[in-house]
Amino acid sequence: MHVAIGADGVPFERDDTATAYLVSFLNLLNKVQSCNENHLFMGANSAEDTTSMKCYTKHLVKELELIEGAKLTTEQGHMEEFRFHCMKWLLSISGELNNCAIYFSPFANVNQTDKTTIGDSIGARPEATSQPWDYKKRILVAEKVTKFKVKFRDPEGKQSRVDLAKAEPLHNTSNAWQQWFSALLTMATQYTDQAKLRTATVVSDLPNSSPLVAFVKCVQETMKCGRLCNSFNWWFGEKKKKGISFSNRFTGLESMGFSWNFGYLIKELLQIEKLSRGSALKLHSLVFSGLQIRDAAAIYSRVEVSKQQLDNAT
Repeated sequence: MHVAIGADGVPFERDDTATAYLVSFLNLLNKVQSCNENHLFMGANSAEDTTSMKCYTKHLVKELELIEGAKLTTEQGHMEEFRFHCMKWLLSISGELNNCAIYFSPFANVNQTDKTTIGDSIGARPEATSQPWDYKKRILVAEKVTKFKVKFRDPEGKQSRVDLAKAEPLHNTSNAWQQWFSALLTMATQYTDQAKLRTATVVSDLPNSSPLVAFVKCVQETMKCGRLCNSFNWWFGEKKKKGISFSNRFTGLESMGFSWNFGYLIKELLQIEKLSRGSALKLHSLVFSGLQIRDAAAIYSRVEVSKQQLDNAT
C-alpha cells in the first residue's frame, strides 16, 4: 500500500494560518483519484512552522517508522505493507525531480544553496545571480536524461507507476478569481467617501449607501462567501489602520461562488453614482475576463478535452 503523508497550510480563521495533515492512498489502479482516497487526520489552528507543529511532525515520523515495512493484516484477512511517500509523489513516482531537488526551479538555475542569499536576482543580465534556463539546452538535457534512464529500467517495465497524470486546476482557478476580486474591491473602495473611510473603525460605521458597504453586503448575502466577508471585516477593523493591504487566499468555495454569481458584483458597482466612463469600461472588461475564467475552469477541470472546446475558449 503506497501512502503519501504531508502537511499543508489552509486558509482558516482570521489569520489564515491553520495547518492540515493529510494522508493520500496512491494505489488507485485504473481510476481517477478523488476525495475518497484523501483524508484529513490532523488539523491545528496554527502555522506550519510553529513549535507545536514541529513537535507533532517529529512524533509522526517515529510512528511512520514503526508502521513502514511491518506486515499488517486487515479485517478481511489481507496482508498489507505500507510504503510512505512525500506529498510530491506524482513527480517522484513519475521519475521527475520535485521542489526538494538541488536545482528545484524549472525557470532558472536557482539552487538550494543560494536561494536564501539576500540581494539575489534572476534575469538575463550578466550581473544577475541566477539566469533563466536556455530552453533549447533544456530540451537536449531532457533527451540525454531519457536515454540515461533506459539503462536503469528493468525488462518488465515495472518502474512505470503512472500511466496518465493530470494537474489539479483548483489553485489556478482560485488565484484567478482572487486577482479578479481585488480589482473590484479597489474600485469599490475608491468610490467610497475617503474622509468617512479614514475615520471608520469597522465597516458598519460607513453609511449603507456607500459603494463599499453595498459591495461587501453583496459578497456575503448574494455571493454566499461568508468567509471572505468575515476576513475583510476583520482586516478593516484590525489591519487597515496599520497600513496593511487586504489579502485573502481564495478556496474552492469562493471560486465556485464567483463562477456562478460574479455578475452580481459587477451589477452592484455599475449602480455607483458618478461612475466615470473609464471605470464603466473597466467593469465591462472584467465581465469578459470573468467569463473567460469561468469557461477556462470548466474546460481544464475535465479529464478529457476536445479540440473544439479549446477553440471555443480562444
